[in-house]
Amino acid sequence: SPGFVEARDAIFAADELMYGGAHTCLIWKAFAKRGLGINADQGSTDSNTDGNQDFDIPLTCLNEVQIVKKATELINAGDNIDVTINVNNYKQAISTGVTVTDEIPAGTSVIASSITGGGVVNGDMIVFDLGDMDTLETQQVSYQLTTDPSIFSEYNFYDDMENGDAGWDIDLDISTGVFIWDIRDDTLANSGETAWFVPATATESRQILFTLDPIPVFGTQPVLRFYHWYDSETTFDGGIVEVSKNGGTSWEQVGQDMFKNGYPFSLSYFTFVQPFLSGFSGQSNPGSEEFIPTYIDMSNYAGESVMVRFRFGTDDNTGGVGWFMDDLMMMDMKNYVGQACVTTEEGVSECADISERGTIVEAVETTQVSTTDPLDNGMKVNLYPNPAGDILNLQIQNNKASNVLVSLISVDGKEAMSSTF
Repeated sequence: SPGFVEARDAIFAADELMYGGAHTCLIWKAFAKRGLGINADQGSTDSNTDGNQDFDIPLTCLNEVQIVKKATELINAGDNIDVTINVNNYKQAISTGVTVTDEIPAGTSVIASSITGGGVVNGDMIVFDLGDMDTLETQQVSYQLTTDPSIFSEYNFYDDMENGDAGWDIDLDISTGVFIWDIRDDTLANSGETAWFVPATATESRQILFTLDPIPVFGTQPVLRFYHWYDSETTFDGGIVEVSKNGGTSWEQVGQDMFKNGYPFSLSYFTFVQPFLSGFSGQSNPGSEEFIPTYIDMSNYAGESVMVRFRFGTDDNTGGVGWFMDDLMMMDMKNYVGQACVTTEEGVSECADISERGTIVEAVETTQVSTTDPLDNGMKVNLYPNPAGDILNLQIQNNKASNVLVSLISVDGKEAMSSTF
């Protein structure tokens, strides 16, 4: 009664006995692409629900020079960014003349004293000469960037759940009426004291939480973000996120648009009686009560308004703690990205971007300003930040072609600036 991992290892043993392990890497690649990589765990051979997939192969089978770039995930405007680059020589021979080049994003500058690994700034690039690298040798370089305090994300909708359930409603798909979404202030929250919560019961239930009013999707890089924490039976209990652009008449899946902390598992058909769904299932942050942020690219809905709903389903078996959700925000995201590349004298050329859209700049509120023309027919004016420092940004969206006169008046009634656009 072997499990998948034991059966895999038996094939490795056969290759070793019959061919001296000549096909080891070929076999690893075949198994790894099907989830039986080097770190796969079959669990008990009496259960088909406790296994953990893995897609990695032994490093010596990669036969490549690998580059990985990481940076601070979230900053406030003006904060520094920590950047680290790891170069790994997984070739089965020495790699000579290893050089790394990395882009310096617009709106940032390198702090010279922070550079490690002998890096040199050259225009909008920073260059590292790493020399020769032995097989399985790893080198790390790092530096810091300053950022422009006037570059920040903006939000037009934010609910930290501290005002109770205003703007929200719930629906019971299947339930006893007891295990429902509830606004709680006595358990976990990402900020403040209050968050939405639905329990992961050992009875069959499907619970729905949704926004009552449509949220405008705006900006050049619209993103929906929320913080959450969940603990549920893997695969059989879980949650999904959907949006509606027609007032709740129909709903669309957005899991494919999640670019940070998306769905970790496929869901059983019986969770929502719907095939081919993935969802938030298992544990979001094992051993910790810290919430994680999920980011959803909303570009497909730019210029529209959407309702958002959170659906949570359980089967009639093993239960868990449940799903907490807090700090829902619609933002126009600003972020810093840059591509790092490694080259060798043997002709290797590999590049890597920072994963998950790089460093994201925290959002500030967009102030909606009304115009004085009652016949403007759709003009929208955004003024930000509020309060302002040295820079004041004015964004005008107008449905008709016309000039606009902008005047800046001081509190004592003096005209500080006037311009026509």
